[in-house]
Amino acid sequence: MPIVEISASDVNAWVPCAVEHMVSVRLRSGALSPTRARAFVASTTARFRVGVPADSRVFTCPDSGDWLWIRTGREPEIEDVRVTRDCSAWADLVFAVSQGQPVAMTAYPGEGSLAGLPHRDISQSMKIAISDLRLPRNYDDIHVRPMSAVELDVFLAATAESSDRHLAAASGPCCCRDSWNVMARAKSRLTDGVATPGHALLSICVDSTTIGGIWAEIDGKHARIWNLYVYSGYRGHGHSRAALLATAEGLKREGVKYMNVTVIAPNKAAIAIYESVGFAVTERHVVLQPPAVGGIDRPALDRTGRMRA
Repeated sequence: MPIVEISASDVNAWVPCAVEHMVSVRLRSGALSPTRARAFVASTTARFRVGVPADSRVFTCPDSGDWLWIRTGREPEIEDVRVTRDCSAWADLVFAVSQGQPVAMTAYPGEGSLAGLPHRDISQSMKIAISDLRLPRNYDDIHVRPMSAVELDVFLAATAESSDRHLAAASGPCCCRDSWNVMARAKSRLTDGVATPGHALLSICVDSTTIGGIWAEIDGKHARIWNLYVYSGYRGHGHSRAALLATAEGLKREGVKYMNVTVIAPNKAAIAIYESVGFAVTERHVVLQPPAVGGIDRPALDRTGRMRA
């Protein structure tokens, strides 16, 4: 199966079909909404306006139409891929290009690709239409209200500790580590604290007792949950599920139709909570693990890392 690296002159022929595939898999999984598809096409195509991006390499197999777009550097990552057969040959190529380093990638439900290779789960993104949220039994015991500035400080400190703990459990290189820095995220996004426009910062309460909090960012019909946290001593009673529904009802009044969240993979309890109320996985963020023992021969590369003819 011949695999070749495309040159600048090949880009214009490759990009339209490749971008069509990228859009298709994302639309099927729910990772991309139809209203944002056109913008995705435009931004991705623009990256190839003057050839292959400086930090990237693209390989294709003319016989099968399969291809691989990989970003090189200190933390290599597969930007996108279409592999329908002979997965092992592509895997061998990936680790030859990465010089044996683990390689991050995003996998989409229903897409075979390289996701079946040995890997370590880092996180998974999930989504639900608010109308599909399932009602927990003890919903009447919970209410949410706007957070105070003091409560926000306590909430962020608790969620930062939890995030760091679960990232440590993920172990090894994590290309998305910076995106999980709770304090840095809050500093950049919550410019006016609890009064920042476009953000719902709510305390979760039972009667007059604050038992946790939830932070969601609103973008039109979509709301991204950045953090949902119930404090120690109040867990195991369905409060997180009830808080999700109470928050969703408030967001719905603001015109929000969908909620999405990304959860660190080792946080199985959080994943189970979102699944139990109806959230579905739209994409998984994984790190492909290089084989411990050499398998098939690696493609021949020259001293610069380019494939030899």
